[in-house]
Amino acid sequence: MSYGLPRKLRIVFIVQVALVTLAIVTGGWLVGVLAKHGLFRELLREDAAYYWQRYRENPATPPPDTRRIRGLRVAAERIGQAGSTGLLPLNGLAPGFHDLERDGWLVWVDDGPGGRLYLLYNRQHAQQLIWWVASVPLLLTLLAIYLASWYAYRASRDLIIPINELARRVANWDPRLTSADDLDPADLGPRFKGETRQLAQVLHEMARRMRAHIQREHEFTRDASHELRTPLTVIRVATDVALGDPDISPRQQRSLQRIARAVADMEEVIESQLLLARESEIGVPLQQVDVAQLVADEVAKAEEKLQQRPIRLHLEVQQVPRLETSAGALRVVVRHLLENACKYTDQGDIFLRLENNRLVVTDTGIGMNSDDLRLAFEPFYRVNHAMATGAGLGLSIVRRLCDRFGWSIRLESQPGQGTCATLSFAAEPQPAAVT
Repeated sequence: MSYGLPRKLRIVFIVQVALVTLAIVTGGWLVGVLAKHGLFRELLREDAAYYWQRYRENPATPPPDTRRIRGLRVAAERIGQAGSTGLLPLNGLAPGFHDLERDGWLVWVDDGPGGRLYLLYNRQHAQQLIWWVASVPLLLTLLAIYLASWYAYRASRDLIIPINELARRVANWDPRLTSADDLDPADLGPRFKGETRQLAQVLHEMARRMRAHIQREHEFTRDASHELRTPLTVIRVATDVALGDPDISPRQQRSLQRIARAVADMEEVIESQLLLARESEIGVPLQQVDVAQLVADEVAKAEEKLQQRPIRLHLEVQQVPRLETSAGALRVVVRHLLENACKYTDQGDIFLRLENNRLVVTDTGIGMNSDDLRLAFEPFYRVNHAMATGAGLGLSIVRRLCDRFGWSIRLESQPGQGTCATLSFAAEPQPAAVT
């Protein structure tokens, strides 16, 4: 199990900082563009207006000439003549703002009473000014964001690490092998405080209850096994003794044999029910099972129960699989499938086909519709038909035993045509019911 909350948190903060950085850098670039095409345009326009104002007062006023701004005035009659400005890039420039990137000038061209005025602003100085106006606040903002994000990450990590540690302890806790004290908040250290310690206390209480529940379940399984099997053992022993009496009549012998088979069936049903009551990871005694012989025995028992009913059972053994599993559980599954087929077949044939890794039971009974198929494995569900008897637990037990031992069960059916049940001894990714 992965506990990647700190890593995910770190990634979230990195992405957040990266996106904020990208947004601020983009904003800084836009500020620079706007400053160049807005601030300096307005600056040069105002300088041009101020120059023409002074020119009206004194026509001998020379154009500005400083380290950053250079001015050129061309008389009206010389505008457009070659060499009128002395600077080739200025020739042909219309009034307005121009960015001569190659020549390193921002130029404002303005017509006034004394001709045409060219104001050239040093582009390098403009970029330096933009740097100080935009970049320094940008860097300070980024630094503040980085520091705030780093602090938020550290604070969040300090909150998440205890949760991560608690999740690791819960995942490694085995209620069957260890006590709930492994999750005792008193052993978690000082980092577990506030809501984290409260969560740890809730988990500890839940673990304690779970441990107590498992203990009660184990005690019930042990006691029920003894209380249920003891009377059956008495009946079986008494039946064996009675069968050994040479003076009993054939009719009495047949009755005693039926009692003996019923006792054996009850013992296997009890074993399967107790098996289902145990926790799924508790080891179960396994043995080599001759599946063909087991199925044949169940067919023989079913034929005896059918008595005079017009139903014929057919067993076809194509291959003889041998499984290492619980014979009692497999016997209960086969018996329930066979009993269901017999129960819902008024007359006709029931076919059992044993292959390498599956058993197929097909009947010619009443069949099931899509709703019946969907609910067939639900506890206490019975088909709404006069032939439906019993408590409706048979297929539910089959499904639970299949899940317990890694088998799979599938039903296919059509109303009035019968049902086909396929028991696969290796779990398959297939639907539980198909119409």
